[in-house]
Amino acid sequence: MPDEEPDFCSLCPASGAPRPPKPNQETEPNKSTAPPSDERPDLQWIACHKCDNWFHSVCVISGEFKSSLPDELLAEVDASGEGVWYDWASRVDRW
Repeated sequence: MPDEEPDFCSLCPASGAPRPPKPNQETEPNKSTAPPSDERPDLQWIACHKCDNWFHSVCVISGEFKSSLPDELLAEVDASGEGVWYDWASRVDRW
């Protein structure tokens, strides 16, 4: 990761950076709620080995580039129970 966090992820939807879903308080009463709308979630970044651009890991795994990730990593994400919010980017330095 560069010294300074990138400002732009070209995979983000037009509505802006993704935000974690709020937990369902009926099924997950002990989970804290998502951060207030004025706070940015702590998104993980990952570099593309082809273009050297940086992207949010959640944007990569929830978009058209999901198929570029190894099957073993996708299986780990599925098994985590966290879905696209699983911190898979810390397991690889570039994709």
